[in-house]
Amino acid sequence: MEFYELIDKITNAIPPGYENIRSVFETLLPWFFCLFTAATCLFGHAVHKIWNAFLFFCIGFFLPMLIIQGLFAPTGAVFWICAALSAVLGGICAYFSKKIYKAYLFISTFFLVFISVPSYLSFLGDSGSVAAGFVLAVAAAILSTKYKYITVIVTTAFSGSFMLFNIVENKLSIPHTAATALAVLFAFVGMATQCFVER
Repeated sequence: MEFYELIDKITNAIPPGYENIRSVFETLLPWFFCLFTAATCLFGHAVHKIWNAFLFFCIGFFLPMLIIQGLFAPTGAVFWICAALSAVLGGICAYFSKKIYKAYLFISTFFLVFISVPSYLSFLGDSGSVAAGFVLAVAAAILSTKYKYITVIVTTAFSGSFMLFNIVENKLSIPHTAATALAVLFAFVGMATQCFVER
């Protein structure tokens, strides 16, 4: 899955009848993620905890919402009650994620790599790029628990840059090869910046 597709899935989770909210999300969410992914690339070691909280919030929020939507398809006030309860559950997951240090490091690193890398391995085909992305994500996640400092810097620099230019490529319709080259270049800028800031 491309990171931009993940943004689409978030907006598509909004049920029919809430077109104004959907329109705001479709307009603002990509640019919000542009800022957030750029910050991840340039200051990933510092904002890694924010990514972790965000990922665990998404797990706690979207998993029950998807189950509820699949089983009951609530609408109106019932939908918003379910959304509020899921948001509370997401907040609890985000809060307690920091209590399980190595688990959150493993999971957040895995997701950062897995949602950002496959779209740049398209020459392997759909299944090949997903499989390669999965293998790289597992390897990065395992390394992050043993060599936190350098692994977090490298994975956040490349993942942040790849996600950023995945959005830019889709929003501005620039060629994939150009987006890839810019993503790699910006990733090295991100690594250098993080090493300087965290020295």
